[in-house]
Amino acid sequence: MPSFFSFHGRIGRSAYWMAVVTCCVLFLGGAVMIALAGGPGAGNLSVVAGFLLVAAGAWVSWATTVTRLHDMGRSGFFALVGLVPFGSLVLMAFCGFAAGTPGMNHYGPPPGVGGSGYLDEAMAAFEEPDFERRSASASRKAAAYSVMAGPAAKKTPPRAVAVMPAGQGPASAAGRGGFGRRGVSAA
Repeated sequence: MPSFFSFHGRIGRSAYWMAVVTCCVLFLGGAVMIALAGGPGAGNLSVVAGFLLVAAGAWVSWATTVTRLHDMGRSGFFALVGLVPFGSLVLMAFCGFAAGTPGMNHYGPPPGVGGSGYLDEAMAAFEEPDFERRSASASRKAAAYSVMAGPAAKKTPPRAVAVMPAGQGPASAAGRGGFGRRGVSAA
C-alpha cells in the first residue's frame, strides 16, 4: 500500500481514489469535531483535534496529488492549479482519470512495482543513449570550466614576445625607462 504522506514516488489511479475518500473522511471528521466544539460540555480539545484532522486531510490531499502527477510524468508544481477557482475540480479529474506513464520515468518506477523497477528498464540504463547524454554533459562541464578558468586552462601555446632594442617602444617615447605599457621599471 502506498504512503499517503510522502511527496516522493508515484501512485496509480486506484490509490489516488482511495486517498480522495480518505481525505473526505478526514475533512468531514474535522468539520464535525469543530462544529461540536460550540456545544455544551465541549472543550478546546475537540477544536484542536478537529483542526489536526483537517490538517492531516490537507497534507494527504497535497501529497497524493503530487505523487499522482509524478506518475503522469509531471512536476508537483502543477498541483498549484488547485488554488485557482475550479482548478481543484479539473486537477482531481485529471489525476483521477488520466493514465500514468508506462515504465520508468523521472520520478521512479511505476506504482505497484516497488523500488526495483523492471529488469529491462534497469538494463536500459546502461545502454548507449544514456552514455551519450552523460558524455555530452561532461563535455559541457569541461567547456564551462575552461571559460571560467581563463586562458591558462585552455593550454594555448605561449605568444611570441617581440624584443625591442633599448630606446625604442612606448616607454622610451614617454621619456621613461622600463618595460610594458605602464613603463614599470625592474629597478
